[in-house]
Amino acid sequence: MFSLLASLTLVAFSSAPLPELPSKRCVLDETGSFSPETLERLQSICISLDQTHKGQLVVAIVSDLHGRNDIGDLAIDLFRHIQLGHRDRDDGVILVLWSNPRGNTAIRITVGYGLEKGMSEDKLRCLIDEVFRSRIRNRDIDGAAIELAERLSSMVIEEDKTGQIDQHAKQRRLERERGDQRIDQPK
Repeated sequence: MFSLLASLTLVAFSSAPLPELPSKRCVLDETGSFSPETLERLQSICISLDQTHKGQLVVAIVSDLHGRNDIGDLAIDLFRHIQLGHRDRDDGVILVLWSNPRGNTAIRITVGYGLEKGMSEDKLRCLIDEVFRSRIRNRDIDGAAIELAERLSSMVIEEDKTGQIDQHAKQRRLERERGDQRIDQPK
């Protein structure tokens, strides 16, 4: 009985509403932590990447986990909710920051399937260690977010040059076409 109750509780929490991106924006600042200049710089970085048609980037700083177990769950749910990335290319990236009740800032970078080969967990962990940790020690959340956004945008563009994203997109289209053919075939 206890495990069923625990399962029902987890389901209830995970269905908590997610924050919405402001209209025509790719930066979510629920906490009011970013300066207006930082918000505009982040918006500019995200828009510039989107205009290349090579990827999409969203930066979010959240006030809480919105009923999720951890920042990783929240990042994945936000990624899906926003429908980040271009169709078939799966070339989206979301950077989520959260200042937890202990005063620490947690971070999660989630990438779409089309970027996973070149933007591996190891590379992202190194990026976080190199950029984020030193700036956070100096209480420079704005500088950390801007530098991470710039570096992530550059990484997406570099990954696009490898052709891996286009290969992924081609595979996705073939899978979708095969699925459509199966539906159209008589039984």
